[in-house]
Amino acid sequence: FFTANNLNPQNKVPGYATTDLRLSLMSEGNRWKFDLFGNNVFDKHYLVTTGAQVLGAAMGINNATTGTTILRGFLGERASYGARLSVNF
Repeated sequence: FFTANNLNPQNKVPGYATTDLRLSLMSEGNRWKFDLFGNNVFDKHYLVTTGAQVLGAAMGINNATTGTTILRGFLGERASYGARLSVNF
């Protein structure tokens, strides 16, 4: 997919999928609830957006012929795991 709306081929990154899991136990009448969860459980590394290097021309990293520059990428969330206990009063 493209990370910018200019259709620049430099902004094209591969698609990705992550796996989130949740296991919940609750009491009768929903008095309490216990959750175990994991987000991006397989720790997939992926880019959510890219952008041109700020001041690329001033640093001499732009290609004068094509106008291209180095892109910076922003990574998606790493794997995270946790537990949650909820009580209704």
